[in-house]
Amino acid sequence: MLTKIISGGQTGADRAALAVAIEFDTPHVDWIPEGRKTEDNR
Repeated sequence: MLTKIISGGQTGADRAALAVAIEFDTPHVDWIPEGRKTEDNR
């Protein structure tokens, strides 16, 4: 059973998992160290 999605927010699979979690109202946590940006500067 899926209880929570934890993501580092990188482009690709991490962001896709977050999008699905948000769409299906699944508990999720996304975490990136302060000042760090992803490959596409988001």
